[in-house]
Amino acid sequence: MEDQVLTIPQEPEETNLKERTIPFVHAILLLIVAYTYMTVLFAVFQDKSYPALLFIGNTALFMLTFVFGMISGGKVNAVSILSLLFGLVSGANAWINGLNFLPVYIYFHVMILSYTFLALSMFGNHNRTLNGGMLFLDAVKATFIYPFASFSALFTTLFRPSKGSKKFGKAVLLTVLGVVIAFFLCLISIALLSYDPAFKEIFTFDFDWDDVPLTVIKILFTVPLAALLLGAFVSSKAHKAERMSSPEAAASFTERIKKIPAVVLMIPVVSLLVIYCIFFFTQWGTYTAAFSGILPSDFTAAEYARSGFFELCGVAFINAVLGVVMGLFMKQSDRASVLLRKLANSLLAIATLVLISTALSKMILYVQRFDLTVLRLFVSVVLVLIAVGFLTSLLSQWIKPIKVTPVLVVLVGLLLLVTPFLNVRGRIAKYNVDAYLARAEQGILSNKIDTGYLVSDLGSAAIPDAVRLLESGKLRPAYETRLEEQLAEHAEYLKNHNTFLEQSLFDRRALNCLLNSSLYRPAASGIEIKSATLNSFEVQGDTVVFTCEVEIINTSKEIQSFQLIGLFQPDQQNGLIQENELVAQDSETHSTVLTANAESNQRIIVVFLGTFAGNPEKQNRNAPEILVSYKDSNA
Repeated sequence: MEDQVLTIPQEPEETNLKERTIPFVHAILLLIVAYTYMTVLFAVFQDKSYPALLFIGNTALFMLTFVFGMISGGKVNAVSILSLLFGLVSGANAWINGLNFLPVYIYFHVMILSYTFLALSMFGNHNRTLNGGMLFLDAVKATFIYPFASFSALFTTLFRPSKGSKKFGKAVLLTVLGVVIAFFLCLISIALLSYDPAFKEIFTFDFDWDDVPLTVIKILFTVPLAALLLGAFVSSKAHKAERMSSPEAAASFTERIKKIPAVVLMIPVVSLLVIYCIFFFTQWGTYTAAFSGILPSDFTAAEYARSGFFELCGVAFINAVLGVVMGLFMKQSDRASVLLRKLANSLLAIATLVLISTALSKMILYVQRFDLTVLRLFVSVVLVLIAVGFLTSLLSQWIKPIKVTPVLVVLVGLLLLVTPFLNVRGRIAKYNVDAYLARAEQGILSNKIDTGYLVSDLGSAAIPDAVRLLESGKLRPAYETRLEEQLAEHAEYLKNHNTFLEQSLFDRRALNCLLNSSLYRPAASGIEIKSATLNSFEVQGDTVVFTCEVEIINTSKEIQSFQLIGLFQPDQQNGLIQENELVAQDSETHSTVLTANAESNQRIIVVFLGTFAGNPEKQNRNAPEILVSYKDSNA
């Protein structure tokens, strides 16, 4: 009998090559994307901004993950489509609105969750329900388990040899490590030995060596970031920790943690409810004043509005924690304990809703008095979301199909999807400018608007409305001069950063608006204030005397008559002078009408006289900031 040779079937060479090539290309592309993220991040520390680059890198990351997921056997489902959509929107927000801190901070977390859930769902590792426990376990698994479980996948993918030899891969990895060490040592040695001109000339290239350390640092951060991104993908593809967030695991987990007896939680809940009742009854008049728009006599509008938020945050936090603790950890062995939990949660929700409704009415009153800001709008939206959460919680205690988590997830998701396209900062600017112009039409003497916030904080989205305000003719001369300076400074910044990668869509619109505005038109009178310096100020009885040296340029061929106006910021004015706008007097003639010779550049000494506001601490403080502008004496 002839010996039989056992042969092992081998995979076709083309299949084997495909299995090696696709992960290798994926890894290389993720390294490029990670380096893009590092470039955007380090640019922020250098006072630069690359919103378009962030949009490109973010779009590339999500599209690559989706495409390579499909190539690797992944399937499209509702969660993967929504994750892809959220990821693309998080990048689009940067390109449209710029890299403003609050939205970037929020959408940074959106981007992380979107990517991890996209990798999770492409290979069917997600739960097909919005159950709170399973959603939480999914998020933990996708964000904290998967990226680290396959952290080494980047290195094994890049340095895996064709025959699968681990020894060869290890040798390649050690070789690369040696090259990196040699590179740094040579770089340091060259830098140290470059004191010799002849030696330095050998290594002189047309290259900015100052960028080398930063580039090396970015590369050092790029590698672990790419490893985490690929790790999340590979772990999901391998179905690691498959049962961690399964419905059975979630149900078992929630049952195991219900260990606290009902009496332990009911005693503090009842105590808090009694305290809340006493508080509501004793402070009812104060807290409901906001609904009528009438302030209590011992509050200013700012103090009244702010006072409610500290109490609200504390009470809402305590109530929310108690509600969660009761839902997760309280034993519900019989009907009585279940009923107690429902009653306690309902009463806590009602107490919180009362405070939230009061706080919202306070916020409306505050905005009507002091205009709208991003933070005030954000707080209002958060209050509404908290109110919806507690209202849903209240209903869910008695109507079984209603669940808190799905309602909040859908609501927050819709807000995150549409907010980048709503031009929120532009709408805030329009509201504030419209409010100021309406008060100006009514002749309200205390009418003010924070032009610094309008231009600097709201940024490019607010520029069209800021220009509209400037050209309305309703601003006081000093305010107008300040706004002109702020707009000119913003225009110079945009002109100096006028590349595709550096500008958002609103930046481009703002620059066009500024260049086509009346901002750079010369004054008809030919008068220009080149500089203004506050030399001294002192309190003389009931009068505050400010002495200024002003440099005036008259570009016209005629003698010009004009007046100088001094404007004080509210924080500089309060307690020092009663007025916020003063007319200058010539230090010698005491005339408020000043003259400038034809085609001249001259320095004049002027004084501003204000009425002392009576705060002794202001007498010996540092010199206040005063903005000097001019107006035609015939105006």
